[in-house]
Amino acid sequence: MIKNILLAFVFLPLMVISQDQEIATFVSYNVLNYRNETTYCTNNNNSPIAKEGYMKTIFSHIQPDLIACNEVGANPTNAVKILERCLNVNGETKFQMASFSSSSGSDLANAFFYNGEMFTMYSNDKILNEVGGAAIVRLIDVFTLYYNDANLSLGSDTTFLTVFVAHLKAGNTSSNRGKRASATQAVMNYISTQSLTGNYIFSGDFNVYDASETAFQNLVAPNDGSIKFNDPVNRMGDWNNNSSYADVHTQSTHYSSNGCASGGGLDDRFDFVLISNDMTSDGDHMEYVNNSYKAVANDGNHFNQSINSGTNNSVPSSVLDAIYNGSDHLPVVMDIIITEAMPNSVAEFDPASFDVSFVNPSYGALKGVIRGSGSEFQIHLYSVTGSLLASEKIKVSGSGKFTIPVNATGIVLVEITNESGYKKIVKVIQN
Repeated sequence: MIKNILLAFVFLPLMVISQDQEIATFVSYNVLNYRNETTYCTNNNNSPIAKEGYMKTIFSHIQPDLIACNEVGANPTNAVKILERCLNVNGETKFQMASFSSSSGSDLANAFFYNGEMFTMYSNDKILNEVGGAAIVRLIDVFTLYYNDANLSLGSDTTFLTVFVAHLKAGNTSSNRGKRASATQAVMNYISTQSLTGNYIFSGDFNVYDASETAFQNLVAPNDGSIKFNDPVNRMGDWNNNSSYADVHTQSTHYSSNGCASGGGLDDRFDFVLISNDMTSDGDHMEYVNNSYKAVANDGNHFNQSINSGTNNSVPSSVLDAIYNGSDHLPVVMDIIITEAMPNSVAEFDPASFDVSFVNPSYGALKGVIRGSGSEFQIHLYSVTGSLLASEKIKVSGSGKFTIPVNATGIVLVEITNESGYKKIVKVIQN
């Protein structure tokens, strides 16, 4: 909390952060074949050990709370190394890693990390197929978290955030454009079928060349405008090799290729963080902070140049060198202001509400008591990474005790839903 208030003071002097608000920093970063050796990206020009040092420097500068990465080698231990060597370092312990899913048919995957003091992972999902059934080259990950509101124990609403992370097909042929279009349409279909509302983000390396491309239009101008994504900086246009958009370009950090990183200098806007309608206007306790969106190390003066050519004072020199040497994409960051939900009074509770209490901590099994309206309850137990541990339906009459065996230790997330759809979410320590 202290870090976030200081950042808000430094970068947003006109914004007043009250005690019931907090700033979360989101970053999307293509880390360029991290621990994925190819014929052109080798240990010599893309050393994983060196890259970990660069990421450590970059993340230390950005101070993120939500981190979406593209181009992580498909071995799950690679994401663990980012967590342990680049995030939870120098005494830091707050970062956690979401469940990692390797992409079928690809040596690269997405990885997602989050500040566990600020958020709890609620669930994770994935979109496997394009519209029409063909497999997406790299699957699109879907992570749903909730904010650790200080008022949760007092009966406040829970504020959720869903993050889509994608690395869409590269290339400017009609076939590649078609694959991107089919993939983004699959995302919009998912949002529609899941009846997703409120706070959601789509981030990653989209590989689109202009805003008129169908893949991008699917996101920002769908038939159902209520579910569309929004560009926080509203910089729509033909981004490719266009100096008018020099300040939002994200690729490439290199003018001359080193064999692994692409060359040509900054001239494409491939990387994005797009937000839902509600996040443009604090519709559901989360709102984009105006003027916080930026491509880190892009000073607007390096069109078709390397980011370290001549003078670039947008970031410290150590961070500039780390971004240049560590990848051929710039990290994209933005801030989200989160307003804590006010506790509900008893009179404001749904008539079908209920109360639940647990033995906390518990040992070997989850033990609790339900009191309130309804006779049948659905209980799901999740790990902090969103994996389902157990699921059980119980029937009670007015008040009832229950016991659910669970093979897990640490924090367990308990979701309880009654017959009327009224839901409560509680954390329990399992020993």
